This record gives sequence, C-alpha cells and structure tokens, in this order.
Amino acid sequence: MDTKKKIRVLVADDHPTFREGLSLLLKDEPDMEVIGQAADGEEAIKLAKELCPDVAIIDVIMPKLGGIEAAQHIKEVCPDVAIIMISAYDYESYLLASLRAGAVGYLVKDAPTQDLVNAVRLVHGGE
Repeated sequence: MDTKKKIRVLVADDHPTFREGLSLLLKDEPDMEVIGQAADGEEAIKLAKELCPDVAIIDVIMPKLGGIEAAQHIKEVCPDVAIIMISAYDYESYLLASLRAGAVGYLVKDAPTQDLVNAVRLVHGGE
C-alpha cells in the first residue's frame, strides 16, 4: 500500500458536467484525491475553510461570488492552498486578476486534460 500523502484537491465550477468530469479524472490519479466540489464561489470558500485543500481548482466565472473573489477569500483563510484558476476564456484581464488574487496557475478549459493534471502536481510542488 502506498503511504505517500495524496494531493488533496477542491474543484469549484458551476457547470456540473465539467466539475464532475474533472473530479473523476483527478480521482483516477494515484497521487490525488478530490476532497470537495463546489458549484459557486461562496460554496468554494466554505469548503476551503472546512477542508483546507492542498490545491483548489476554481472557475473564474461562477454565480453568487466569482472565482477571483473566492480565490482572494480562500487565500486569506488557507494561505497555503495553491490555486489554479480555470476559464473558458483566454483573457489577459482574467489572468492578471487571478494572479493578483493569489492564484499560481491559470488554464483554459480546452487545454489537454493531462496539462491540468500536471498543473496540480506542479503547483502542489511549489512551481
């Protein structure tokens, strides 16, 4: 049995198919576990406070509270979480706002799935 600690991931996206599909993809990785899923920014903050994930993957545009604002709040309550922002849009303004909010990565949703898996490992490792 592998005793190495798994990377604990929170996935926040308002589109159920994307959120659940991404969670299934990450659950198949031997070094990762999805500890929570959120459908909006408020839920993402609540789960991050409760679970303190290693990595949070957060959609930029979500209802109730957007991903950028949620990322700022999450970094305040869990400063060690590595945040990867995801978006359907490759807008420089979203990228810059995400980095200012404390994200360490930004990917578009049409990126290859292996890029996202690799990004989780990289940001968890401090890159």
